[in-house]
Amino acid sequence: PIVRHLGVDPLPFCAVILINMEMATISPPDGLVLYTMKAVAPQYSMGQIYRASIPFVIIDMIAMALVMIFPQISLYLPSIAKR
Repeated sequence: PIVRHLGVDPLPFCAVILINMEMATISPPDGLVLYTMKAVAPQYSMGQIYRASIPFVIIDMIAMALVMIFPQISLYLPSIAKR
């Protein structure tokens, strides 16, 4: 209700929130997925794992910016499902 009251479309808003939550799981230093990777591949240092996650964080930032600038991106699949 608050998002609608502010005049924001709820679906793109939820898409941005989901991208942000996903980015939180892979961004250093507190990304839970990074610690899981360390447990799965103990031969790699946390520094190596952090550096390997940076391109994915950047891609998520770009995706989040695109959804914020062009909310129609997040409305494409639901519009197909309505047909």
